[in-house]
Amino acid sequence: MARARERLEADILIVGGGPAGLSAAIRLGQLGRDLAARSRVSREPFVVLVEKGRYVGAHLRSGAVIDPRAFRDLIPDFEQRAPLEQRVAEEEVLYLTPRRALRFPAWALPPELRNEGNYVISLSKVARWMAEEAERLGVTILTETSVVEPIIEGGRLVGVRTGPKGLDRNGQPRANYDPGTDIYAPVTILAEGAHGTVARVVIREFGLTEGRQPMIYSGAVKEVIEVPRKDYPSGKIFTTLGYPARYGTFGGGFFYDMSGPYVAVGLVYSLDWTDPDLDLHDELQRWKLHPYVHRHLQGGRVVQYGACVIPEGGYYAIPRLYMPGGLLTGDSAGLVNVPRNKGIHLAVYSGMVAAEVAFAAWQARDFSEERLAEYERRLRESWAWEELYRVRNFRQAFQDGFLLGLLRVGLYRWTGGRLFRDPLPIRVGHRLVQHGSRAPRPSLRFDDALILDKRTDIARGAPKYDEQPSHLRIVDSGLCLECQRLYDSPCTKFCPGDVFRWEPSEARIIISHENCLHPKICEFACPYDNIRWSPPQGGDGPNYTLT
Repeated sequence: MARARERLEADILIVGGGPAGLSAAIRLGQLGRDLAARSRVSREPFVVLVEKGRYVGAHLRSGAVIDPRAFRDLIPDFEQRAPLEQRVAEEEVLYLTPRRALRFPAWALPPELRNEGNYVISLSKVARWMAEEAERLGVTILTETSVVEPIIEGGRLVGVRTGPKGLDRNGQPRANYDPGTDIYAPVTILAEGAHGTVARVVIREFGLTEGRQPMIYSGAVKEVIEVPRKDYPSGKIFTTLGYPARYGTFGGGFFYDMSGPYVAVGLVYSLDWTDPDLDLHDELQRWKLHPYVHRHLQGGRVVQYGACVIPEGGYYAIPRLYMPGGLLTGDSAGLVNVPRNKGIHLAVYSGMVAAEVAFAAWQARDFSEERLAEYERRLRESWAWEELYRVRNFRQAFQDGFLLGLLRVGLYRWTGGRLFRDPLPIRVGHRLVQHGSRAPRPSLRFDDALILDKRTDIARGAPKYDEQPSHLRIVDSGLCLECQRLYDSPCTKFCPGDVFRWEPSEARIIISHENCLHPKICEFACPYDNIRWSPPQGGDGPNYTLT
């Protein structure tokens, strides 16, 4: 007899164990503790947080230099207790040519590019610490739990459905089969990160993007490198524009000094490039070989590698943040300041506000849409909304090229972000307009330590998958034939996990899902919108500890 799905009832449900979800959990725990201290007859809400990683932080990767403002509001002694890496002590913004590094003078840098007083962190480490704080406050955290779809009843989000475990590669139950659980709650806080599985469905079902601009994304790859010595001031960071990016590619590199022998490096490119041969991983290896960058990394060894997407549509692309029974937070809502390259502080703040509104609704036993709308009203009246409004046209300014973008950005500093039109239009989609390859790049020479081929680097992300059906799907294999003929199968290059391989003998794309690092770049970079990503079995995927 087939095992039936279980049902779990929560008072408040949080989907996602990133900074937004964890800050919501901590704030709910604080509010529940304070309520219990004031009234012995009142019970605390039963708060459940579900996270698909094997542990909290397993799937988290970010630069990351954080603005500590929201963390201080959440945990006043955050700077004394959190596992911070370094306080930013020296900062450079550089334009790279193939051989030189041209430094922007400090007076020419807009406030968004200054990091004085900010901290370098490992988001994975900080998240694990935040999870401990939340559990200490009474929050139930369910790891290894993949949410596969929302539960919508009577025009209302009433919970989520978790995916099964124990399926073989053909989708048949094995001896350890678990069909999953339906988790119900009168209010659900969605904190899944960019392009979340539940968020994308409810955004469509409840029409949350009506009247908004479309969301666009960037792709990022990151490595943590162990270096034998550091011949620069502790706490140094630098960001770069220019090389190795080709014309029409928006993005740049970063270098952040961490604690101990580690540094974080990475490359962020917007997913509207025109080159069908662009490979983010190879671009990062070329960036590390630039003379200025390489002298900071000499003798280094890559110890972790990861990839992700970042929402960068900005202020005008933020959807409505509430719906019947639910709230959107953090990257799920597109709350990212693109010129600052920061979203963690906005995620933390949005999670806090969502928690306070959800808690008040639980106390009043009023979960109406009108009640939950208080969340967006409070955000719109906050410093976070003002911060996003000031840079509302930044990303759009660069969609016609880098040089024109610089000119536009210079103008918007003097016009309060308005430019000639407000808002500037956003164009969506991968703009692969060239058939076949462009001029080939020089071959890379790998050394198995600092400059790595993609397969070797993937092992540093430590992806682990139990036997199961692939969580990646080609919608129409016939389109792959056309894509191969016109573009030489860009998915075989742009995927940071080397998941896709063209097999000439079979005239089809072979999917190696066990390499997937969960960046979801494939859903945006395919020129035919022909790839679909869904959550794998709970606990499967990368296992980050330092990213």
